[in-house]
Amino acid sequence: MKHLLLIEDDSRIALDLVENLEKKNFLVTHLKTISQTAAVDFQQFSLCIIDWNLPDGEGVHLVEKIRTKGCNVSVLMLTANSDSSFRKKALDSGVNDFLGKPFYFHELMARIELLLEDASLEQSASLLVSGSLRISKRERKVFYKSEEVLLAKKEFDLLLFFISNPNLVFSRNEVLDAVWGKDINLTPRTVDTHVLNLRKKINPDLIQTVWSSGYRYVADNGGRP
Repeated sequence: MKHLLLIEDDSRIALDLVENLEKKNFLVTHLKTISQTAAVDFQQFSLCIIDWNLPDGEGVHLVEKIRTKGCNVSVLMLTANSDSSFRKKALDSGVNDFLGKPFYFHELMARIELLLEDASLEQSASLLVSGSLRISKRERKVFYKSEEVLLAKKEFDLLLFFISNPNLVFSRNEVLDAVWGKDINLTPRTVDTHVLNLRKKINPDLIQTVWSSGYRYVADNGGRP
């Protein structure tokens, strides 16, 4: 069930929206002011519907704060302002879409469905799955057999490089150039050290040593027999 956050101070509009959204099998949290969001983790929501004019400020300023914190949750802005300058201000603040009041519920649903579809596609594009390994490129997180694995920055970059190029053999110098950059003055021993660290944190058989050639990544079967 998708969890939506609605920030709307007009009780009549809010009640109508919550009722109709719940009929569409959404879980809806309703707030009336910006101050009520102080302890809210916006990342837990699939979508935020935010009114422009709220009792303690403008919705666009809240969106700016959300984006400053690195949260990429989709935001649909509601407003009675029809001037194009307001729309530009909303989009510049980090709003994903904009719907003018008054509106029909089916219009709102069309916007919601499109935003959720876009978010799903973006999430899929940022997620790599290889056997028992799952990597979120956007969040820079690694999970092995559903357990999060904490990696240093270059360990993450190295693992991402290997997973993106499965079954191919790379020399230590080729790995250095790809992960650290050609202008970095490092020795091949740097690659050996980072591979050793990865082997300690995940399945050591995933990154294989190819004698006299370098390294190769081979995915496991994800626990399948």
